[in-house]
Amino acid sequence: MTSHQAFERNLEHLRRRNRRLADAVEQADPAGIERESVASGGCTLVDRGIRLASAYDPEGEGRRLADRAAEEPADLLVALGLALGHHVEAYRALRRVPVLVYEPSVARLRAVLEVRGELPWIGDPDVHWAGGPDELGAIFATLYASGLAARVLPHPTLARLDPGVAREAAMRLARVKDAADITARTRVVMADRWACMTADNANALLETPSLSRLFDAFPGRAAVVCAAGPSLDRQLPLLARESHRLLVIAIGQALPALRAAGIRPDLVHVLESKDVSHQLAEDGHASDLALVLAPSVHERVFEAQARARFVAYPAPNPFACWLAESHGDRRWLAGGATVAQSAVHVAAVLGADPILLIGQDLAFTGGRVYASGSAYEMVSYREVGEGRFVFTGLAEKKQRLGIAPPTGAPAKDDLLRVPGWDGEPVATSRSYASFIEHYRGIGAWLAERNVRLVNCTEGGARIPGIDHLPFAEAIGELPADALGCQPVIERAFDEAPPVERGTVSRRIKRARRTLHRLEREARSGVRRAERAAGELRRNPAPAAAREVLRAVVRYERRVRRELDALPWIEVLVQGEAQQNELALRRDGADVSPVAAVEMSQRMFASALAAAERGRVVLDRLEARLD
Repeated sequence: MTSHQAFERNLEHLRRRNRRLADAVEQADPAGIERESVASGGCTLVDRGIRLASAYDPEGEGRRLADRAAEEPADLLVALGLALGHHVEAYRALRRVPVLVYEPSVARLRAVLEVRGELPWIGDPDVHWAGGPDELGAIFATLYASGLAARVLPHPTLARLDPGVAREAAMRLARVKDAADITARTRVVMADRWACMTADNANALLETPSLSRLFDAFPGRAAVVCAAGPSLDRQLPLLARESHRLLVIAIGQALPALRAAGIRPDLVHVLESKDVSHQLAEDGHASDLALVLAPSVHERVFEAQARARFVAYPAPNPFACWLAESHGDRRWLAGGATVAQSAVHVAAVLGADPILLIGQDLAFTGGRVYASGSAYEMVSYREVGEGRFVFTGLAEKKQRLGIAPPTGAPAKDDLLRVPGWDGEPVATSRSYASFIEHYRGIGAWLAERNVRLVNCTEGGARIPGIDHLPFAEAIGELPADALGCQPVIERAFDEAPPVERGTVSRRIKRARRTLHRLEREARSGVRRAERAAGELRRNPAPAAAREVLRAVVRYERRVRRELDALPWIEVLVQGEAQQNELALRRDGADVSPVAAVEMSQRMFASALAAAERGRVVLDRLEARLD
C-alpha cells in the first residue's frame, strides 16, 4: 500500500468518527512538518524543531507512556496530543475503554495519517476525535458521567509545541467534569426533596397560574436578567433610566439592590427550596411584585403577598410537570444550574430576544462576592495562600436562611483564575467556573433557536460562546418605545381560570395503580434474576446463557413499561439510577452474562425502591390536598 493509499484509508476511518475534522485534515497543508528517519526503522515527524516521537524507538516510547497511564484505573481516557499515535494504540491494547483523542493541529494530524500506514483503530466506535476546545468539551460531556474515572494522558510534545492550547484543554476538561459532577450531585441529593416539597405545595400550586400563560407574551423584545454579582452596582443607574424599554427579570437575591435603586422589576424569579422569603421583603413590600416561582420553593415564599405570581414548571422536576399535566399544562421550563440561568430560560419562553445579562459575574470582581445592597452583600472572600480561599460572613447569611451557623474554621476551597469580561484574569471558584460551562451550553441552545444571549455585566468572568457588549451599547440598539410589561403580566394573572381539583385526584389514583403493577413486576424480576444467577453457575455455556438472559430481559421490559407510564418515579431514586448508569458505562459492550444479570438485579431493586418512594410522595400530596 502506498503512502497516499494509506492516507486515504486513514482519512476515511477518521471521517466515520468526525466528518468535520476529516474535512479540515483533507484541506490542511503539512509542508512545515518534516520527516526524519529513526534508528529502529520508519520515521518520526518534526514540527518547529520538536520531534513528535522518539528518534530511536517511537513505538517503545508510546508503550512506556501508555504503561504509566494504565497503572491507574480508568473508565475513560482523554489523550491530549496525538503525536504519532503509538501511545494511544498501546493504551487501547491494555484497557478497552473509550478514548477521546484531542489533536489541535490539523496539519500535524494529516502528517501522521500520511506516514503511519493504515490505522483501522482510528475509525473504532470507542475512539473519538476532537480538533478544537469546543469540540473537546462537547464530546467529553457526552462520554463522561459523574462517578466515572476519567483519566487525562497529555503527550509531552503538545505541551512543548502549544503550551497555551494544552492548558486550555486541561482547564476545559476540568470545567466540564465539574459541571457534570455538580449537576449529578444536585440531582441525586435534591430530586426526592424537590418532589416532596412540590407535593407539600400542592394547594398553592393549584391556586397559582402557570407561567405558560405568559409564554411568547413578549416576542422579539429585549429582556435583562439581573443577577446579584458585584458588577451589578455599575449597571443600576442606567437600568433605572431605561427599564421601561426592557422586560426586567430579577433573581430574588438581587431584588433588594434593585429596589434601593428605585427599580421595580417586571418579574422576580425564585428557585431556592430554602426559606428565602426575606429576599422579597427587604427594602420594600412584596405586594407590588410579580413572582415566578419554582414548584419546589419553600412554602413561605408562596405565602408572600405579591401582586401576581406564576409557577414555572421545570423539566428537571418531572413530578411537578406530572402534576401540572393533570390540569392540562404541558409547557415546561428548561432547567438551569442556578437561579439566574433559570431566569434566562424564563426570558426565553416569554419570547424575549435578545436576553441581556447584568450582575452575572461568576467571579470575585474587585474582591467581592455579591452586589452592594443585595440580599447577601455581607459575604466576602479571603485568599489564604496556596491557591485557596475561604468565604467570610457566612454566619449572617445562614442565619437569614434559618440554617445553623457554621462551627470551626471556615472550609477552604480552590481559587481559580479565568479570563475576565475584559480579557484580564479574574479570581473565581470551581463552582462558578462550572456555571460558566453551563452558560456556554445555554448560549448554544438559545442560538439554535435564533435567540441572542449577551453578557453586559462589564465585570467578572468572560462566558465563552456568547456575545459580550457594554450595557449602554446594548441599550442603544433597542427600540426607544416603552414595552408596558406589567399590565400584560398582571392581566395574565387576573384572567387565569381556576383549576379543577378532581382531575388531580383521578391522576393520583391512576398513579397508585401503576405503582402497584410496578412493584409486582419488579418483585417477579428479582426472583427471576436470582434463578438466572444459579442457572448460569450451573451451565455457563453460551447457548444456555442466551436463553437465561432472554428470560430476564422479558421481566426488564415489563418493569420498564410501568416506569415509562410514570416518568417521575425513577427520579426519586437517582442514586441507584446513577450506579446503574455507571455500571453500563464501565462494562460497555463486554458485559458477561453474570454481570448482565447483576445489572438486572440492580434495576429491579431500584424499581422497588422507586415504588416505595413514589407512595410516600403521593401520600404527602393527598394529605395536603385533603
